[in-house]
Amino acid sequence: MNAARPGLRYAGQLTRADIEAVHDFLMDRVRPLAYEGPAGDAQKTALGFATALTGLAASLHHDLVYPQRAGSAAEAERLRRVLATWNSLWHLAAPWRGADGYDARRWVQLTYCTARDEQEHTTR
Repeated sequence: MNAARPGLRYAGQLTRADIEAVHDFLMDRVRPLAYEGPAGDAQKTALGFATALTGLAASLHHDLVYPQRAGSAAEAERLRRVLATWNSLWHLAAPWRGADGYDARRWVQLTYCTARDEQEHTTR
């Protein structure tokens, strides 16, 4: 990972590169179990993991490709979906924190969609 990239704080900062990096990192670990391992429960579990991983990544890609007008209700909803889906993806990756290749600056659980959301929450 590029150490010069800033840490991730908000759903609005997510990029396709973030999604692809997490997806590829996890697929490199699950692929041998899901597609090359012996048949059985472990393989089925790994295949389910791989399928869920790919579905989450595809959903995030879709939401990143179709932003809405800034400040609109549709954009706020899109960012809420991005936040929720990213956090689901993060939960799949979290057990690998500390592993080589895990980007601890970018692969974090998110709380806010934007800096404005955080500011509004903290000033209440």
